[in-house]
Amino acid sequence: MSQEQTQRPHLVTKAELIKDVLRITREEDARDLHAVDVEVVLDALAEACAARLAAGDDVTLPGIGRLKVKARAARMVRNPRTGEPMSLPPKRGVTFNAGKKLLGRIE
Repeated sequence: MSQEQTQRPHLVTKAELIKDVLRITREEDARDLHAVDVEVVLDALAEACAARLAAGDDVTLPGIGRLKVKARAARMVRNPRTGEPMSLPPKRGVTFNAGKKLLGRIE
């Protein structure tokens, strides 16, 4: 395998995302946003999405995609160490479907 195939993509941190948002808004809108303002909005967005998902709603993020709660049924699995069968309880998870605009940007 080549080195390109083994490298993981860079995980963008919250601080880097805030810097990107500030740079883009300053270039496009000439607004005087501060990093604290962007951080408050990101935190509020995360909280609002979590609350809506917990209530069973789907969340559409315009230009990005959709978050949706998916129920997973109980199932039997094997303990990898012992090989003993064990049951996993039902649970809910979150899925993300990228929107057309986002998919068009990464192709």
